[in-house]
Amino acid sequence: MSAPRRGLVLGKFMPPHLGHLYLTEFAQAHVDHLTVVVGSLAREPIAGELRHRWMSELLPRATVVHLTDELPQDPSEHPDFWTLWREALRRVLPGPVDEVFASEPYGERLARELGASFVPVDIARAAVPVSGTAIRTDPMRHWDYLPRCVRPYFARRVCVFGPESTGKSTLAARLAAHYATVCVPEYARTYLEARAGHLTADDLEPIARGQLASDEALSRNANRLVVSDT
Repeated sequence: MSAPRRGLVLGKFMPPHLGHLYLTEFAQAHVDHLTVVVGSLAREPIAGELRHRWMSELLPRATVVHLTDELPQDPSEHPDFWTLWREALRRVLPGPVDEVFASEPYGERLARELGASFVPVDIARAAVPVSGTAIRTDPMRHWDYLPRCVRPYFARRVCVFGPESTGKSTLAARLAAHYATVCVPEYARTYLEARAGHLTADDLEPIARGQLASDEALSRNANRLVVSDT
């Protein structure tokens, strides 16, 4: 019986998009065990911890690790570029790697440094024509390439706020219908109906938590805009 094949995907995933999912799902279908390394620097515009959380949610069968070393990003930046990366990766990888999967030319050299085979995946970006840079520049234009868990981060938000019986719920629903997106209902109404209308100061915190939870859950289905009725 042959030994299990182990694969590696390295990336910034800033943010994760459908191209990354194609790459990682291709890799998972190719090997028995896949490790995904999310590399981040403190100065980058999207927090590395958030990207690691996104990738962990998107790839529950893979081992997703977060590499936070302040490493050079191009061989021209340091004479020991490849040595630094090789040693940093070996510290976080659960074991040896048989195959390195990448959509960038650097994958071939990285595979050699780790004693693995290089498996190129959609280097020309023909299957999924998008990049993290393009999404960060114009997330609305590239919305359909964002996984559902990433969409709340980029969604624009409109809050319709006011007292009862002023038409705010109708306005929120009409705005959402106009923009073909989600309308987050007023959680306070749901909360009060379950308690026959009795409200004390102690209820304000659970109402606020419920509103935020509802917003987070429904914003995954948003079409660029989230309308909240509060």
